[in-house]
Amino acid sequence: MSLWISPAAWIEANQSIKHLIRSHNAGLETAKNIAENIQEKLILLFPFLEDLCSLTCPWCPDHCCSHAKVWIDFRDMIFLHLRSIQVPPYQLIDDMKKNCRYLGSKGCTLDREMRPWICTLYLCPTQMNIARKQGSNRHEFLIRIIEEIKTERKKMEDEFIKITS
Repeated sequence: MSLWISPAAWIEANQSIKHLIRSHNAGLETAKNIAENIQEKLILLFPFLEDLCSLTCPWCPDHCCSHAKVWIDFRDMIFLHLRSIQVPPYQLIDDMKKNCRYLGSKGCTLDREMRPWICTLYLCPTQMNIARKQGSNRHEFLIRIIEEIKTERKKMEDEFIKITS
């Protein structure tokens, strides 16, 4: 597993993916469509996640983001490139002993679409309890959309590798 921690490795990884997309553009239509479906589902999730964060994060004594070790993985990277979403200028961490470089005093400084899937996927126990208490429809919606995105991310990666290999 490569984290592309060094700035040079990060630039090289992004340039390589851009090159693969340019070289195989026509064949990547299915992967691009899957990435578009993922983006549409993410956009549906974001207001729900913002609500949960506004109810919990400002009052939390132990913010998850302040000790989580997260990074942009291969699926995140190909999603960002296939959807032409700006890629952060650096990988989220450059040392496993440090916090995410994009963690600001009021939370993540990255736009939601730029964040790695793990940052979107993770809900703390308090947030899960709130989601359950808000009604079974909202909780089931959250679980269903998350599962669909997980499945589509794998399909997107498989399709990307199939076409570019």
